[in-house]
Amino acid sequence: WYRANEPKVLEVALKAARDDNSAAPISSAMAERLFAGVDGEFSFSPTRIESFNHCPFKHFVEKGLRPEEDREFKTDVRDIGEMYHSCIMQVSKNIMDNRADFKELHGRGEAGTSEFDARLEKLVSDTLDEESGKHRGGIFESDENEKFRLSRLEKICKLAVKAVAEQLLDDELSESFFEESFRKDGRAAFSPIEIQIDDETVFVEGKIDRVDFMG
Repeated sequence: WYRANEPKVLEVALKAARDDNSAAPISSAMAERLFAGVDGEFSFSPTRIESFNHCPFKHFVEKGLRPEEDREFKTDVRDIGEMYHSCIMQVSKNIMDNRADFKELHGRGEAGTSEFDARLEKLVSDTLDEESGKHRGGIFESDENEKFRLSRLEKICKLAVKAVAEQLLDDELSESFFEESFRKDGRAAFSPIEIQIDDETVFVEGKIDRVDFMG
């Protein structure tokens, strides 16, 4: 009946029925336009590779189309994670820069334990005060809810820093690097990982949160 009376409707219906909704891979030229750097080279971070492996379409939208997100002026898990990460890294660097002083406080035994903990806690508080003031226009100071979130974050950081300090003051630790890059610009502490794919050299670059040298 459709063939005799509504051929166009039948054509659309058959086309829909036969479609398997599979997308063809993008061409090499399109991949270069979407994902290559200004120098024409491909460089990806380990996190980005994991993102692609988890969901290629999400990677295509986020890294290829790059839509801009309108974020509300309130904190979310990303803000909490960024503040936590920044605080731990800054305090860790401070401990290593002043390692002799911290080791002296730490080595005083029970009599010096409270002084050691107090210095670490003050360092966390001062670091969070500085970092939160710079983060997204001071969003952590915008209202009482955000201040409460920051206070909870401070408690967690103080506990974490005490554990980190025990590691950094270990006599077997000779040196630590924090947020060191591995990339091809010549200024990084470590070289990138190079992978040859067909005729293209793909660089795996990024930043390592922490690297310890023992002995």
